[in-house]
Amino acid sequence: MRASAREARTLRAVAAIRALQMRAAEGDHLRAEQARRAAGERLDEGRAAVRAAEQGWAEATARGRLDPALSQAWLHELGSRQTEAQMLTEAEAEAAVEADVRRTALAAAQARADASSDQAGKAARAAARRREEARLAAVEDRLNASWRAA
Repeated sequence: MRASAREARTLRAVAAIRALQMRAAEGDHLRAEQARRAAGERLDEGRAAVRAAEQGWAEATARGRLDPALSQAWLHELGSRQTEAQMLTEAEAEAAVEADVRRTALAAAQARADASSDQAGKAARAAARRREEARLAAVEDRLNASWRAA
């Protein structure tokens, strides 16, 4: 009887640890999602900067007279903005992958927590059943002893 109660307490402790691990995984997942959203916003800003640079370069070359220095400056600006946008695209893709990894880790942690909680519940019910059986056996023994004495 003591072993089953001890097992139930141990499994309750394991379930509590698994629940804490799940909460930590939730926090990791939320941070990864926030990082993914922030990377997406930076990417949108980078794309807007590329469009502005393209427009500036187009305006510099579309005027009646071509100013090579101004055209070269806008072309350089456009190239640097495109490079920055490419780096932001890669950063956003990495953030999305990390968010997916964290989402998967969260699902696994939830599954472990649920399974651990189920195990702890089963062990607690089994321990309670054994206690009740022991109590009933003791009552039966007392009744049998009183009938024998009578």
